[in-house]
Amino acid sequence: MCAAILFYETDKPYGCFSNFSRHPIVIGGVTWPTSEHYFQAAKFTKRTDVDAVRSAPTPFLAAQMGRERRRSFRNDWDSARDEVMREALHAKFTQHTDLLAILLSTHGAALVEHTRNDRYWAHGGDGSGLNMLGAPPTCAATAPSPTNRYQGAAASPARPGHTGW
Repeated sequence: MCAAILFYETDKPYGCFSNFSRHPIVIGGVTWPTSEHYFQAAKFTKRTDVDAVRSAPTPFLAAQMGRERRRSFRNDWDSARDEVMREALHAKFTQHTDLLAILLSTHGAALVEHTRNDRYWAHGGDGSGLNMLGAPPTCAATAPSPTNRYQGAAASPARPGHTGW
């Protein structure tokens, strides 16, 4: 059984696993201030909305913008969001070798986003959530394999047919 590592606040131990951690990523030739910026922007179809989220001064503001339904929200978001997150995490851990080293140092521990504010990406504060953010890089992520996306494997495109922003 894997031990659990809780993370949430970026200034605490393992806070680098948070999408709010200040680790820029490059996807499709575009630099994103954080993985949160990329994830939230991927919810939208209009370039003006995507650019507005990318330009948000903080990941918190990017997240707030991502919840604004007056914007050009994708109608397939529920089916696309997990792959978008995988793409963002792949970029984050392959472009920041220091983060990959921290991930590998967990030696297979279960990573748990510890907040009651989210029952999909986090564990809901009481374990009732799905912890989907912690799930991708957990136990199997430290074992080398041909399909391990955190060991340099190519990421699948999060948006089929998408030519970039």
